[in-house]
Amino acid sequence: LRVDGPMLQGMMEMVRNGTTLYSDTGGSKDLAETVRALNTVGIRGFPGHAILDGYLDVDAEELADPRFGSMPPDEIEKLSTPTDEAIELLRGQLEAYPFRSDRRVRCAVTLFGSGRITDRLYGEAMGLADEFGVPMIMHQSWGPEEVAGSLKTYGKRPIEHLADLGLLGPNLTLVHMIHLDDREVELVIESGAGVVHCPSASMRRGMGAIREGKHPEMLAAGVPVALGSDGYSSKRDLLRQAYLAAVVYREVRNDIPVFTGETVLEMATLHGARVLGMADEVGSIEVGKRADI
Repeated sequence: LRVDGPMLQGMMEMVRNGTTLYSDTGGSKDLAETVRALNTVGIRGFPGHAILDGYLDVDAEELADPRFGSMPPDEIEKLSTPTDEAIELLRGQLEAYPFRSDRRVRCAVTLFGSGRITDRLYGEAMGLADEFGVPMIMHQSWGPEEVAGSLKTYGKRPIEHLADLGLLGPNLTLVHMIHLDDREVELVIESGAGVVHCPSASMRRGMGAIREGKHPEMLAAGVPVALGSDGYSSKRDLLRQAYLAAVVYREVRNDIPVFTGETVLEMATLHGARVLGMADEVGSIEVGKRADI
């Protein structure tokens, strides 16, 4: 049986560490092979095509920053897809792997995000999310270059721009959300959007999730904040992410507790289910939900 090696390895690692449901932000170069890996391992998953159709307009000094993105800019741009094709790929994955089904493998609207999506694709993608009743999941505000690029292009910070486009809402899930100002935090709180905090991915690259992130403030204000590993950036061990979230904020804020053990357990379970639109099916052990144990 030939399946995508890295994806298969990642799914095996997740199952070994107790994860029963995962979603990515569209990391599949070959979606069919990813689905085969999912079915081979038996984990519940929301895969998706790798989709971006824009570029980030930043200056040379931002490009020279060693923290830029999760891969070199030229490698990111190689993944770019024409907008019309990107829309068809999204519709195709939603039709092939329905979200509203009993299947183990389902698809949501997944985008690369991080300022590398055109306004047209943003609008079309959210239209598909509304049409199919699925969440829209993407990277957002990972690095300072996103802020610089948005200010240069639109004259507004990234979350303000998403608000202007009408994208912020309960069916939008934003992964990372590190570089936010107070107004952006307010917009997220008001909208009901979900957030995924990936502590070890940020710590590995020195991006500032713990030093600058406002995840505790968002969670305290009622934002569903879940936990993630961010693909190849770190071990796919959700309890490791929970441990880091529980302890590292105490170190940088000189406060105990910032997140309690109970809180990070909820982030890893209940909040994870909520930001993936699965709160009625998984996330807790109770009558009426799936016995993913």
